[in-house]
Amino acid sequence: MARKPQSFSSAPANPGQPRTMPAIVQQPQLQTPSQSMIEEQTTLEVVDRAGRKIVWHSLDFLEEFKLLRVVGDAADGYKGLARLVCGVRQIGEMPLSFPSSESQLDARVKLVGTAGANALYVAITAESETADEDEGSDE
Repeated sequence: MARKPQSFSSAPANPGQPRTMPAIVQQPQLQTPSQSMIEEQTTLEVVDRAGRKIVWHSLDFLEEFKLLRVVGDAADGYKGLARLVCGVRQIGEMPLSFPSSESQLDARVKLVGTAGANALYVAITAESETADEDEGSDE
């Protein structure tokens, strides 16, 4: 059976009454995959033993891809360290761009240094353990 189209009139249903607009139903907002990934990303600020403030942000999918282009098929431990230092977005007041070559990656490793890497490792490990505990409490 064909459905009869609805018609809308600009005239008030009851003369003397003001016109009312039909209610607009809000549809739930769905997240795109990229919005979900952005929400899942983590940003941390740490202070290393040298007193430097380091801002670290987990890599997004494109940055992971760029990192693979730079490091190639290096050993997993090397990739882990590279991922850690590539996530450093700022040291002190100096913003840092993503390294695009092996020499830039080497310079970033030197800049972050052992003190910065250790501070980041402790903070990321603590953040990961907290997230695991939060997920476990849902059960």
